[in-house]
Amino acid sequence: MTQIIDFNSKKNILTLEDFFDLFIMFKSKDDLGILVEFDLSKLMYSLPRWRCMDKFKNLYENIEINLDENNIEYINLVDIIAKKIKEKVVISSGDAKFLILANEELFSEQRKAYKKSNLDSFNQLMFYINNDLEFGIGNWEVFSQDEVVQVDKYPSYVSGEFVEQDKRDLNTKKLMKEQAKNNLKNLGF
Repeated sequence: MTQIIDFNSKKNILTLEDFFDLFIMFKSKDDLGILVEFDLSKLMYSLPRWRCMDKFKNLYENIEINLDENNIEYINLVDIIAKKIKEKVVISSGDAKFLILANEELFSEQRKAYKKSNLDSFNQLMFYINNDLEFGIGNWEVFSQDEVVQVDKYPSYVSGEFVEQDKRDLNTKKLMKEQAKNNLKNLGF
């Protein structure tokens, strides 16, 4: 008997609520059991900063970017946060500060609704958002966008050469394989 797999069952296009749910999920990931606090206004101004990076473009396809009175981009999460307060996912802790109340059970259910590629991309995006939240927007820089590159049958290596490139592209795969061979030779094998 053949099993039919519905490839369209997972979300292809993220909504603003999905964006916030993913943020909550990944922000709480490392601090399970601890109430995690975040600044909503910093989050709203941090999110649009990273939309131009090629590796995150697919996440932002359906997200509306607004401009404030100073022509600075932000993503309006006010209505979403009000909904999440009613759902008891977050609570206000004063001014624009909120505490995450959601638990791992909710997150494991939510994870099933998203494509692995979107989860992976948002997980990478959290590096940038977390730094904005911790150090302040504009108070830190990315010095290097190196990544771990993995090519079948070769040891992993770190390079910034393929960061903004599509790893599924045949030419890119060929270049990655050549680079993996060169790294292996440079290691004395």
